[in-house]
Amino acid sequence: GSEESAAMPATARLDIELLPPRIDVWRDLVIVSIACTLCSFVVGLLSYFLAVRQVLGRRVSVLGLCLLLVATAVFPFCLVGFLGPHFMPYFMASTYGVTLTFKTVEALLGTHPPGAQQSLFVWVCNFVTPTELRFEARHDDAQNGKAVPRPVRVPSRSQAALRGARHIATFALVNAALVHFGAPFDYRPFGRRGGLTTILDVYYWAACLWSMGEWCTTTAALTVQLLGLDTIPVFRSPILHATSPSNFWGARWNLLIHNLMHRTYFKPVARLTGSRQVGALAAFICSAFFHEYMWAICVHPLADGGMRVGEVTLFFMAQFALCTLEHTLRHVLPKRALDVVHALPQPIKTAATAVCICSFGTLFCENLLRARLFDAMRDMYPQVHVLSWSTSKSAAPL
Repeated sequence: GSEESAAMPATARLDIELLPPRIDVWRDLVIVSIACTLCSFVVGLLSYFLAVRQVLGRRVSVLGLCLLLVATAVFPFCLVGFLGPHFMPYFMASTYGVTLTFKTVEALLGTHPPGAQQSLFVWVCNFVTPTELRFEARHDDAQNGKAVPRPVRVPSRSQAALRGARHIATFALVNAALVHFGAPFDYRPFGRRGGLTTILDVYYWAACLWSMGEWCTTTAALTVQLLGLDTIPVFRSPILHATSPSNFWGARWNLLIHNLMHRTYFKPVARLTGSRQVGALAAFICSAFFHEYMWAICVHPLADGGMRVGEVTLFFMAQFALCTLEHTLRHVLPKRALDVVHALPQPIKTAATAVCICSFGTLFCENLLRARLFDAMRDMYPQVHVLSWSTSKSAAPL
């Protein structure tokens, strides 16, 4: 009997089920995209005549822009009331709400990108896209000895479309792979033991957010590039090449928001107070407040017990402290020590940066986890479910 059993090789049986993406989620995403684009078009059109042309005079224009500002902030709350309870459409509505509100603030304060007021077409395009148009100073048409910023045109729309499609496909595949990898572990693939495992989990969450942000912002940018206008890159490999906290926040992560913060809050406050650190504090406080606003739209209605107010604010205050510490060390450490740090290999500096930032990452992500963000990401893609896995002995062939 034992000899017969040994002669029977083991066979494995795997039963899987392939589920399509959730159609209702994509339907709501299309609804949000169309509704927010139309709203952005109307706000861009009205703000051009109020802020640039000032057709009704300065006082009436300021009042009109203030009313537009309130309307843009309230609009996402009204919109999600018509949608099914799912994180991704809510999150898209909150993202449009933030970018449109900030661009309206820029129109009110006159801190919009130099060159955006060149024409109605450029102004409205800058409002409609949840990215930012690229401008460059053209010395050949300088006025009064100053270079005039002009929007950068896309050299080839077909090449832009192909490049954008490759970028979208690449990061959508990466995002799908990441969320499917984490699903069996409740999106904590490195465990719940604290310490380094929590930092690794936060890094994993950041990779999911970055890959989703890459393909979503590229899709938004592509719509404007097909109209002939180029856009800035929103992300520049933040979790792979950042060499310090200030490099991460100032040159790599969400450059659309960084530029908005820099123009509208950092520069005016730094100029008013004479302190770049106070300007940076103002920018981080504003970042914290608009994330609380986003969480109120996309987390509070979906998380059990609602959102935990203040957690994301504590996260950004910790990031401000890290950037301030970095700035202080650059001024107090001797040159020899700074040279040693600068000479370190880039992967070591990137790893140290990740540890510093991710040490506080649960303050940013816990609300998102409670609202099932990563399950919502997975719903956008085809899903493979393992139904059963078994092994058995089969008779050896004669």
